[in-house]
Amino acid sequence: MSDRRTPSSGANVRRAMRSAGRQAFKTASTPMLAAARASGLFGLARGFAHPDEALAALDPTNVQGLVVDLAEPPRPLTTLGAGDRPPTLGPVTTTVTILDATRGALRFCNNLVVDDRDWIVFPRDTDEDRRRFKFRDLRPWRTPLDHSRRVSGSVAYLSNTGVHNFGHWLLFVFPLVQHYREYLGQEPDYFYVGNPIQEWHYDSLAELGIVRDRVLADAVVGDRMLAAIAERPTPSPTRFLDFSTGALRRAHDPSTSSRRIFISRKLRPTRSLLNEEECIEVLERHGFQSYCTETLTLREEAELFANAEAVVALHGAGLANLVLCHPGCVVVELFAHDFTSTWFAHVSAVRKLTYASLHGAATTTRGLPGKHHNVLIDPDQLDSVLAAATQAAKDRPGHDGVDVLGRTRAAELD
Repeated sequence: MSDRRTPSSGANVRRAMRSAGRQAFKTASTPMLAAARASGLFGLARGFAHPDEALAALDPTNVQGLVVDLAEPPRPLTTLGAGDRPPTLGPVTTTVTILDATRGALRFCNNLVVDDRDWIVFPRDTDEDRRRFKFRDLRPWRTPLDHSRRVSGSVAYLSNTGVHNFGHWLLFVFPLVQHYREYLGQEPDYFYVGNPIQEWHYDSLAELGIVRDRVLADAVVGDRMLAAIAERPTPSPTRFLDFSTGALRRAHDPSTSSRRIFISRKLRPTRSLLNEEECIEVLERHGFQSYCTETLTLREEAELFANAEAVVALHGAGLANLVLCHPGCVVVELFAHDFTSTWFAHVSAVRKLTYASLHGAATTTRGLPGKHHNVLIDPDQLDSVLAAATQAAKDRPGHDGVDVLGRTRAAELD
């Protein structure tokens, strides 16, 4: 492929301009918001606290805590032997803090856990790049907190600032249900998801027997408020991935030919594959079909990935569905030129998938972090990686579903 650079798309330019506008607003409005917050008249949050800080500050007769350490050693990863150099996977160091509050010591609103001092007990104290969040970067810095209605019974928190992201939900929010079940010895009366709530929130919880009436979107305070807060949730602990797989993965359908699938982001506003049509021509030569997961129901996604022998996709939430694949499936993850993540390499390691990655050429995307840059893939490199991927899929033990015949969902976890 020729050495070319592609101009930024209009969507990326607009996104960069909005980011600059938000920063200018923060600077100009800081004195006014500080005065409004100090007055206590406008329902603005006062700051955010680590769960340990909240436990120390709140009345221990109203708030109890439990810390669960889910540390794991580095995971072995089966690699394809094609594409980029395989990633090195480090250890997993997730900690889950469970807060158990009564008498209004905690409430859930604006997708956050808020204590009775109007401090946010934030779900993560650092972002995925290990940078500590600043309170001014959070929406409640400038947006009044919603008024919480009272409900009878216990309410468990299943939300975060990325609750709209299917990958975040599947990999490190949905699995928190198991912590509530184990902590209580039964299920809470309600689960708070917050807004925006999607059909796949309801559908995935329904697979656990949690009916729609028990899933809450509006701000609430209950008789007992339970908040399981995962710190450093990426990469996801094996326990989290096992839970999502056990709840949602389907058995391989022997009447369906094994599929080779490409997950397109053409309906997404960022991280587009600039030469997608050119790449799809290469993919189709190797027997791949293109899908947009946004157009599928959760059940359709589960069936698609359960019957996949090879998956190609840009880095993004669609790859969270790898938890629904069976061992031996081959994964090829596509990245922008200057961005790398091991999220889905870790998922591949736990689910015993064969992994490869391929970075694109440099583009002229400006004003956005690397993970939002558009992707430009060399078709010749893609062709080489796909040749290795399809051969590996053909060579895997039990190809065409022999290895999964007669297995029940309870027996499917590796």
